[in-house]
Amino acid sequence: ISDGFIFVQLFVGKSNVYNLALMDIPRFDAVCRTARRILRPSGWFSFSITHPCFESPHAKWNSTSGGKISREVFAYFQEGLWYSHNPNGVRGQVGAYHRMLSTYVNTPIKTGFAIADLIEPRATNAHDIPTQGYRVIPAFLLIRCVKL
Repeated sequence: ISDGFIFVQLFVGKSNVYNLALMDIPRFDAVCRTARRILRPSGWFSFSITHPCFESPHAKWNSTSGGKISREVFAYFQEGLWYSHNPNGVRGQVGAYHRMLSTYVNTPIKTGFAIADLIEPRATNAHDIPTQGYRVIPAFLLIRCVKL
């Protein structure tokens, strides 16, 4: 996966979509280079990821006695593989690759794409939100890149 091989096998053509996978791939730059190589002119690829500003290594939720919720972030500037303190969770067993927001924006630009859209969706339905903190910060980041 690190060289974008799976990406090449699955997607060839005008558009490609990567959902919640790029945090698990060590070489985001390789994915961008491969997407550029296989897409037609003006083709696009989009991806959704957990928001790197808030889903960074060992980030945790805090709440006050008054019910105010906040997110405490640690090691945001430290990119690379990390493992959760929860040995039973996915991130505790297989880890994830943390990258800064600037890496997710600048890498496609440096490999020949324009950022067409950048969306931080807001959770609005309280019944659908497993963690109420996601009502005040975005859980996900969506980016659509167009081949130049």
